[in-house]
Amino acid sequence: MFPSVLQEPFEFLKLLSAAIYSVHDTTPEADNIKQFSIFLWEILAGFNFEAGYTENNVFQKMIDTI
Repeated sequence: MFPSVLQEPFEFLKLLSAAIYSVHDTTPEADNIKQFSIFLWEILAGFNFEAGYTENNVFQKMIDTI
């Protein structure tokens, strides 16, 4: 369906879309919205509490791959 070079960005965006949809009808106090917020913050900030700063921007890597 997609060339192999596009598989990684496609899968990443598909998982991100599913994560966004999963918190569609939740309240701000729900645990899954907190988990999603942490996930989104890690992607946008480029920082993970376990690994530290990432070497590259995840979104930029996906755009460059496309």
